[in-house]
Amino acid sequence: MKLDILKAFYFFKEDQEWVKKLLISGLFMIIPIVFNMTFAKVIHNLDSAALVAIVLIIFGAISLVSWLTFCGYYSTIINKQITENSNVLPSWSDFKNIFITGIKYQVGSIICALPCAILLLLFGFLSIFMTLMKQPLSFLFITITILISACTIALLALMTANFGKDLEIKSFINYQNGAKLVKNNGKNYLILFGLSVAIFLIYTFVNFILKITKIGLALEPFIFSYLAFVCANLASQFVKSQKVEEQDTNS
Repeated sequence: MKLDILKAFYFFKEDQEWVKKLLISGLFMIIPIVFNMTFAKVIHNLDSAALVAIVLIIFGAISLVSWLTFCGYYSTIINKQITENSNVLPSWSDFKNIFITGIKYQVGSIICALPCAILLLLFGFLSIFMTLMKQPLSFLFITITILISACTIALLALMTANFGKDLEIKSFINYQNGAKLVKNNGKNYLILFGLSVAIFLIYTFVNFILKITKIGLALEPFIFSYLAFVCANLASQFVKSQKVEEQDTNS
């Protein structure tokens, strides 16, 4: 079973309320994006250290709740498509479970990516140091840093798909089940990895263009949400394709 790449970009249109659900997702992303873009300027304009701390705590907490909620909805999309084989987007009515799922996703992804993140920081620092010192080995360390980044994306793409099956934190570190997803399904895994990188690059480019105008900035959260929906569908397709490949092998 091949991944239907094109369908991932419009699958949710089977849901009559997809516009409303996409808009709600975008609204949850507005606060984290605005906070990330403006907190440095806000802090710079505040004279009181206590006031800075209060602003950071309040807006940081609101941004964290918004981000976790968005992550929970993203994960729920994957799970719904795998378990129910439905392209109808999840309802936003069950906010509590969506939020809890977001916490699970964030905790699990951090645990999963922590070893790679440590290596990335180490070799990233060494790359900068070697470059500043004009050492001949700087290119080698830069290459290693890029490879670690690629491995991190590949690992998270795989284990996020694995997490989507049952929405349990342990699924992020259940590498045995992760390996089963790749078994007899390596081509689709490479496609999933490649598309994850491509979508990230597309978002980075589009984001750069959008920041030129205020209207573009207003659209950014909704474009981010849309691309997340695309990634969720690709992850669910990947899991379902493994099941088909396994059935074909057994038969």
